[in-house]
Order: sequence, then C-alpha cells, then structure tokens
Amino acid sequence: MNEINKKYAEINELKAMLVNTDYHVIKEVEGDYIAPEEVHQIRADARIRINELEGEINMLEADRIDIEVAQLGDD
Repeated sequence: MNEINKKYAEINELKAMLVNTDYHVIKEVEGDYIAPEEVHQIRADARIRINELEGEINMLEADRIDIEVAQLGDD
C-alpha cells in the first residue's frame, strides 16, 4: 500500500506542476504569446509519467486484490 501511496504522491506533484504552468498554455491560445518549448516538453513528459504511474497503480491494486482473494480461499 505504501508503494501505491508514493505513486499517488508523485501524480499529485505532477498535476500541481501542470496547474502551475497552465497560464503559459492559456496565454498562448489567447494569442500574442509563445510558450517556451521547455514548458511544452515538461508538460508532455508529466502527462506521460502520470499515465505510467496510473498503470502501475492499477497493476499493484490488482495484485493486492488477487492476494486478498487467495488468502480468503486459504481460510
């Protein structure tokens, strides 16, 4: 469970970074501003990492459920 919590914490940090850089994207969409390429790359990397972490969490939770079901069968 601790491993899952660490992954959720990392997701929360990445999402906070996305929120903190939203103004660059919004300003760019409104026109007359070009967000730094670094911002676009950091945001893209964050979204990729969030997806990876969510997949890892799903696998860990499925493993945990399998273990719980197996333990119930042993009782």
